Amino acid sequence: MVLSESKDANGRSVIHDCATTALPAHFEQVAYWGTRTFLGDYYKTFGHGSENVQQSVTKALASPAQFKSTLNPGPFVVEDENYNYISARWPGDAELFAEEIIKLFESFNKIV
Repeated sequence: MVLSESKDANGRSVIHDCATTALPAHFEQVAYWGTRTFLGDYYKTFGHGSENVQQSVTKALASPAQFKSTLNPGPFVVEDENYNYISARWPGDAELFAEEIIKLFESFNKIV
């Protein structure tokens, strides 16, 4: 979300041209409606009635096709090699996300 809202000198999102992922709408909705009775708006990222994270991020992209996702809850990351950019969806992706970030940094060390 932070990168989708961060703008470049032209006023476009800094991830405008990247392939990316984020919290899928389906994941957010299941958590929100499954817990709303006893947790209120806690699991809705921006509160009841707001758009979901997937919608917010997709609007910042040049094309909706750049948003990559899966409903498989197993670890999932998206790497855009053109921009040395790696994204993940939720805490279940954290270990794979960290491993991919480390590989990216290690590849830079081989160049230097």
